Amino acid sequence: MLPPSLCPHPSTPPLFNAQIMAEPTVPNPDAPRKQADITYVSNLEGSPWRELESDPGIFNALVAGMCVAGVAVREVFSLDPNWWKSLGEVFGFIFLFQWKVADDEESAETGEVPKGLFFMNQVIENTCATAALVQVLMNAEDSIDLGPLLDNFKRFTEDFSPAERGRTLNNSQALRILHNSFARETDLATLRYYYPEDLGKKTKKAPPPPVVNDEDAPYHFSCFVPFDGKVYELDGLKRAPIVHGIGYNIMAVIRDPRLKMDADKAEFTELVSAINERIASLGAPPADAMVTDTLVPTTRDEVAACDSHVQLAVALAEVTEKLLMVDAEIRDDSKTREEYKADNTRRRFNYAPFLRAMIEKLQKAGLMNQVDWKKE
Repeated sequence: MLPPSLCPHPSTPPLFNAQIMAEPTVPNPDAPRKQADITYVSNLEGSPWRELESDPGIFNALVAGMCVAGVAVREVFSLDPNWWKSLGEVFGFIFLFQWKVADDEESAETGEVPKGLFFMNQVIENTCATAALVQVLMNAEDSIDLGPLLDNFKRFTEDFSPAERGRTLNNSQALRILHNSFARETDLATLRYYYPEDLGKKTKKAPPPPVVNDEDAPYHFSCFVPFDGKVYELDGLKRAPIVHGIGYNIMAVIRDPRLKMDADKAEFTELVSAINERIASLGAPPADAMVTDTLVPTTRDEVAACDSHVQLAVALAEVTEKLLMVDAEIRDDSKTREEYKADNTRRRFNYAPFLRAMIEKLQKAGLMNQVDWKKE
């Protein structure tokens, strides 16, 4: 189910994997194109956009699949200022909410899109999750490496209207396949391609959509990003961005904290080695060694200039403690990433054959007749 990587690879073209970008083929190019002639490499290519869960594991995998470097997605649990500081640099927020009846009236309001702000409309169902993430990443372009996929997308749509950008997203087979890679095969519907003779025929008028109340309203993703000293709500179902003073959401798109963890570990490991080398070069400590008023060395240059065994020992203890703390943070981060990976594997797994086989076994054993089907 997982599509081939969209990232550049020596064995693939510079932007997309050829298998992903291949158009539907027909056995005979000169023959009339009919529904039965269209074939796909996988159901991912022939399925419309599907709903996605609001889960950091999915969005982190989307970021990785888009080849965007140095970005992570974390769930927002608290409004406590100290907790917010732990997130580090925040590029924006992704918000999942239930679309209320009143939102329909607000979506009709018009407005201007500030120059330099990337905004797109949602023109087809279920693209809102990927659209929200893409808009956050596009508006953080100056701080991150977008990668070839989104960089080309942004340059291609630079002069497009929000609606045209939304249609471009919808027509991006690479992004749709990545988006749908979190679906089980049995959850993927197949797009209907009409026979040529169907195109000119009149069809019956579609029935009016069912009346939806607030309790049964669907869920929808939008995002909030900082821009020009303000916070903008970028909702594809609205005609224009909305300026807010403060935005609160469920997931934050941040600078990947693993980058700092890895850098800190390398720094502390190098410093521990430098301290040990300096202590060894000084020989045995004097019998009357004691703590002096000099500062404990914290850099390689300070370590190299320090002649105090005691100060070096204190520095070694402090740096070793920091190194242990960073190692613990890296283990926790790795565990979280593995949990995200396991969750995504379960999302993609097709349980239908197992359930069918289990029901057949129960039926053959006569156990199905013992079930009270009237009970909920």
